[in-house]
This record gives sequence, C-alpha cells and structure tokens, in this order.
Amino acid sequence: MDPPVLVLDRPVPRTGRTTTTARSMAHDFLHHAAQVRAPAQPEYTDAVLMVVTELVITNAIRHTDGSAALHLELHDDHIEIRVTDTSPKPAGPRLPRTDGTGGYGWHLIDRLTTHTHTEPTPQGGKTICAHAPDKNNSRALARSHPGEGMGGCGLALAAARDTLGDNQPGGGRSTTAAMYD
Repeated sequence: MDPPVLVLDRPVPRTGRTTTTARSMAHDFLHHAAQVRAPAQPEYTDAVLMVVTELVITNAIRHTDGSAALHLELHDDHIEIRVTDTSPKPAGPRLPRTDGTGGYGWHLIDRLTTHTHTEPTPQGGKTICAHAPDKNNSRALARSHPGEGMGGCGLALAAARDTLGDNQPGGGRSTTAAMYD
C-alpha cells in the first residue's frame, strides 16, 4: 500500500460535545483531503462522517470507559479510519432492535467500508480499522443509494435497508505523510 498523503491523529474527548468534536475533526480532515484530491463521489464525505460517528460515539464512547483516539489517513483510493479505545472486547454486529437501543451501527459500517478489522493494542485495548473506498466502482459505495433526499442520512438509511431489509425501522503512521494537525 502506498504511504498516506495526509494524516490526522487526535484524542477524542469523553466529555462535552463528543459527537460534534469527532465529526468536526473528520470534516476538517476531509476538507484538506479534497484539496489534495477531489473525491470520486459526492457521497464520500457523508459515508466517512457516518463511519467516524458510529466508531467513535457508538463503540468507543458508548461501550467503553477509557480514552479514545481518532486516526485518519488519506490514501490514493481510500481513507483509512482507525478508532482506538481501551476495551479489549472486539466490536461486531448485534441484532438490530426497534426499542432504540441500537444494533444498526456495525451493519452500516460494514456496508459503507471495506477491509474492516480489529487489532489489539499493546496497552490492552483495541483499534478498529476500516477503509472508506473512493472509487466509482467500489463495492461499498456502489451498493448504496445516494440522493434519497436526505444527504448522509439518506445514504446511511439506504445502506441499512439494503443490509437489514426494508422491514427494519429507519429503513502505522507514515513519516512521509503530511501531518494534519
């Protein structure tokens, strides 16, 4: 794999506006990434922001007690998304529930990304890694239904419908990389 051309590596706060902070960091990164090379598809930004939100908020903040970090790398044909937390418990799909307790996040992540896996950290936690592809023929984005009138939500809900069925509610860091701080 080619070395990344742009890297973001930041801790995610557990207090305050965690969702806004994580999405803002990712949005700023994507803005800088678009100056390096334009995304192949307009839905790309929405997909990356949805994955960051699910990995940071749903997994790292909601399901663990310790610190979390967001790491993004711009590569030629994808953005690598890595979220590290202190829990050794691997993330994975759960049965979606209609009572508001969740179960949709991992299905969305799986639908919007490729090469998703979990790596243990030396400190006893884990890093979840996912590639958000950026090619017109990509498996993940080709399966989505962009333009359903709701921006990123439309993309995410379409992915959920495709993954879960229409009955479900809601339908190493490179030293050669330019550091984005």
